[in-house]
Amino acid sequence: MMRKLKLGIAGFHEQSNSYISLIKDGMIEGVEVGAVYDPDPYKRKQVKSLYPEIPFYTDYVEMLESGEVEAVVSYLPQYNNQINQY
Repeated sequence: MMRKLKLGIAGFHEQSNSYISLIKDGMIEGVEVGAVYDPDPYKRKQVKSLYPEIPFYTDYVEMLESGEVEAVVSYLPQYNNQINQY
């Protein structure tokens, strides 16, 4: 059995939620969601209610250094400079 890539999702909203659902439903092979990052702490409750097993971070660097992710897909707006600082 092939090992799955642990993917980080940066930015949680309708589009990224749909992508997570596709992964969780096995529609994207070889990938699992390792963690979700969003700078808005209020998104934690949404993520935890939908995906209690997925770690949530409000600090992008903390997510990257957690060992939970090997690659990241960004759903953040271009003007969010937090990722550009890493």
